[in-house]
Amino acid sequence: FHIYLPAVASPVADSTAAGTSTADAARPPRGRILVMDDDEGVRFGLVACLQQLGYLVEETADGQAAIDAYRGAHARQEPPDVVILDLTVRGAMGGLDALQGIRQIDSQVAAIVISGYADNEVLRDYRRFGFRSALAKPFTTDTLRQALAEARSAQPTARAT
Repeated sequence: FHIYLPAVASPVADSTAAGTSTADAARPPRGRILVMDDDEGVRFGLVACLQQLGYLVEETADGQAAIDAYRGAHARQEPPDVVILDLTVRGAMGGLDALQGIRQIDSQVAAIVISGYADNEVLRDYRRFGFRSALAKPFTTDTLRQALAEARSAQPTARAT
């Protein structure tokens, strides 16, 4: 698989120790995102890309951890604006079951499903399963931006029975 990361045309001047510019540090975050993917490399790349886009990101490796993280954030009154859930997690809870658990906490959750299996029914008909957007791996920063915009603007849908 390929991981696409945003490129920088020139070095950023006045970088802080964390690697962000002073202007970036002063800019408020675009929102909070919870990422769940069992592949550490994919998760690392996705988190880095989202942070580059200006989001605060929390990451987990499986569905149950995503539910627990969402529950904690919701209790702190800091729920994620969007959750990004990997459909298939080897040996643990995947994205579809995780979405059902998160919906018990917040029925209006904005969720994006991601998968390397582009022919999967959930990815093809994501709205029927309660997701607001979908991404097939690998994806670009532009398609990630589009999915985020779609998830944040779309109305919640009923999940399949």
